[in-house]
Amino acid sequence: MSAGETFREVQDASVVTAEPTPANFHEGATSDGTSHVTGGLLDLPGGEFSAAAGYEHRREEGSFTPSEYQRLGQGRSVPIQGAQGEYNTNEIFGEFLAPLFNPHWDLPGLHRLDVTAKVRHVDNSVAGGFTAYTYGLQYEPFAGIQLRGNKTQSMRAPSIAELYTSLQPAYYNIPEVCSVSAINGGSNPATRRRNCDAFFQAYSGADPATFQAAPTNTLGSTNGYTGLKNEKAKSWTAGIVMAPDWLKGLRVAADWYDIEITDVITRLSPNDIITGCFDNDNFNAGDVPNANRFCSLVTRDPLTGAAIDIKTQYGNGPVLMFRGWTAEVDYRLDLNRFGKLDVGFYGYMPKNRGQAANADVPFVEQVGTFNEPKRQFRWTAQHRIGNWSTGFAANYTSSAQSSLVATPESRQYFVRDSWTTWDANVSYRFTDNARLNLAAINLTDDIGPFPYVLDSLGRRFMMSLRYKFQ
Repeated sequence: MSAGETFREVQDASVVTAEPTPANFHEGATSDGTSHVTGGLLDLPGGEFSAAAGYEHRREEGSFTPSEYQRLGQGRSVPIQGAQGEYNTNEIFGEFLAPLFNPHWDLPGLHRLDVTAKVRHVDNSVAGGFTAYTYGLQYEPFAGIQLRGNKTQSMRAPSIAELYTSLQPAYYNIPEVCSVSAINGGSNPATRRRNCDAFFQAYSGADPATFQAAPTNTLGSTNGYTGLKNEKAKSWTAGIVMAPDWLKGLRVAADWYDIEITDVITRLSPNDIITGCFDNDNFNAGDVPNANRFCSLVTRDPLTGAAIDIKTQYGNGPVLMFRGWTAEVDYRLDLNRFGKLDVGFYGYMPKNRGQAANADVPFVEQVGTFNEPKRQFRWTAQHRIGNWSTGFAANYTSSAQSSLVATPESRQYFVRDSWTTWDANVSYRFTDNARLNLAAINLTDDIGPFPYVLDSLGRRFMMSLRYKFQ
């Protein structure tokens, strides 16, 4: 059994930059103290039951000070104000590892079973309390085959900037989804139209036939928000790893991921606010200016309904979701006096990836679009003999669309064909401390499927000499 205490404090140097945002002088400090105890508690059939527990206190503070030039809004910038803030956390944590079966027992179907669990409770002076945890197991029915899985709940606390950025003026182009060209669109067209109908009833001077966004930018504002909550993530993963004894050097792994992140902290864009207002089932038609929290961020002309101000503060809102597979295959072939050959494959195959402005708005699916192609693969081969090493790689991206609702009528080239590039490398090791590397990226100089440019640099070469001093 062992115990320990640590304390550290980091003070950032004052920094002056040429083009800062939002300020050109910043200072931050972190203080952290930890006390913990670790050790083995008892012997289990597979080994020692080990555990750890402890307490941590952390303090974060920061400040931002604009120059006089920026504070007065001289040049082409709006005036920028200073900001400062701090928060502290008190955290308690515990974890254990329990190896339940002994591999030497040779029990059929029970070669190895390890159970792990971790928990941490965080009390944040601004964002409140949260309990994060993860638990999982590694199960080997036979030597060389492992099933693994875990379930996790985690969090991210809001940062100093997200909490304490002071009110800053900014110009925005504010979209209007109730215009004739947009009223039947969005992730939930029926909800948008219903809410827009209530909007036109509330503003007698707004004509549905001519209503549209302002042709020029509108002065609004952005600021932090001390009412931010922690981002929350829930996920589970399951996978299999095979490294059979009968084929030395082979390793095959496949994993499934299911992740959902709620209360994502973001600086809401005008589009996020407007769509969050009108594409939302939570819409109080009796009080349209404050129909929901997104609508309340927009100030409108009481007669025409035109947006005359918007507050793009940080907030909790978007929900992110991901589900998909990854796969890996690695094989090392010993060629005896001809060296060693390593071949590998990595595959990324998302099934669902979506984002919604908030939990009440349907997800916008992205798998199959330019942002998230359905398949991304990489094949590698590396041959080593003596001091020489030579390798090749192929990178494949499947075809995709600009959006899942795009058609030839809405966009001429809405489909982007699949794309493959080739890389090569060669290196020579002079000594254990010195190595020369030469790499060629995109050997075929393929910048992308017409008319899209995915690699504007095309074919390029890199050379490096590395030396490790002892």
